[in-house]
Amino acid sequence: NPKKIQNLNVVIIGNQKENENNIAYIRNYRDNIIFSNLKIKNNTTSNLSVAFENLINYNTILESPIIDGFKKEGSGYGVANYSSKKFTINNGEITNCRHSYTGRNTIDVTIKNGFFSDGIDDHWTDNFLVDGVTINAPEGAAAFQFSGNNIKINKPKVLGKARIFLGVREDTPYLGGKVEIIEPKFTTTINSDIY
Repeated sequence: NPKKIQNLNVVIIGNQKENENNIAYIRNYRDNIIFSNLKIKNNTTSNLSVAFENLINYNTILESPIIDGFKKEGSGYGVANYSSKKFTINNGEITNCRHSYTGRNTIDVTIKNGFFSDGIDDHWTDNFLVDGVTINAPEGAAAFQFSGNNIKINKPKVLGKARIFLGVREDTPYLGGKVEIIEPKFTTTINSDIY
């Protein structure tokens, strides 16, 4: 049965170890679950790994999540989504993370509206829709990185210092199917070449 978790507020304080491997502060394995107004904030000086991890499930929705401060090199993610089907983020505010979102081996992912202060980086998804998001990309980065089949990026706004609007990942199989980019707005202040 569907479950709804409302207004869960996680604030991380104290002395956290930066070298712990891929620790996630919220981890969801359940099907048919809605997290409404979830807040996860790193209030430490440590570069932590994953705020919210979604694993091997069906139909998870994040409504208006606010996530901040997950910057660990190589594994710093606001949201990590693995081996799921039908995953949605609506009106998210995911900031100060190495990547706002990452995923792999997923089907039917939708990210709609919201503000993301770092890129959306996906390793393998079939049927990915990004609709009406704003990304403030870090210097030299790609706003979007994808592999998989059937990607649609609708009315995105990319700000900051991105070097690349859309990158195709080389370390995962390929980007295929139908790829659509509709009415993109790409503004960058970087001084080097832009791709």
